[in-house]
Amino acid sequence: MAYVAKIIGSDERLIGVARLHWIYLVYGVGWFLLLNGIGVVTDYYLYTYFGSTAPFFNQEIFGVSFGTQTPVIMIMCFITSIVMLSAYVIKVIATEVALTSRRVIVKEGLIAVEVEEIELEEIKGERIDHGILGQFLKFGSIHFDCRFIGDVYLPAIRKPYRFIKAMHAARSKLEDAYLHQLDPTQAHIRVPRAKESDGSE
Repeated sequence: MAYVAKIIGSDERLIGVARLHWIYLVYGVGWFLLLNGIGVVTDYYLYTYFGSTAPFFNQEIFGVSFGTQTPVIMIMCFITSIVMLSAYVIKVIATEVALTSRRVIVKEGLIAVEVEEIELEEIKGERIDHGILGQFLKFGSIHFDCRFIGDVYLPAIRKPYRFIKAMHAARSKLEDAYLHQLDPTQAHIRVPRAKESDGSE
């Protein structure tokens, strides 16, 4: 069960939960390969051109001695690359972008969980940033223009236009409910909106 399903109120309905796009895993693997490549190349040239006088060689760091045959830079880059890759994997696994009948809820973090909630009626505009790559791979980050809490940026999710369409439908139903409370005879009368572009999915 999604985390957000446990925290929504009894007076609202969970419409759906969007997940981050797998492009974040590509970023993580890219950093892993890049950092390890830098470590291998750097260690090779340090040993080739400086020998035993190269930085970090014949040193003791945190009680561990490094000799001329120890790939110091490569080890440090490998550890850093593991941390970077793990961070992206955890981000993909632990992030949820949920839409309910009343709110947009963004949950981040696996152990130290952070939850951000945006009331639908506070969202006055939105923009989807997907770039060329996102247009082909069907992902994009969403920028909300909110009335009181300022701008809110959502991470890159799968099929963002579908999320926006569902949000517009939920907000329309919410507005109808408010109109019905004010004047039940006028609930069916709505102010026409400008036609919105669907975008490509």
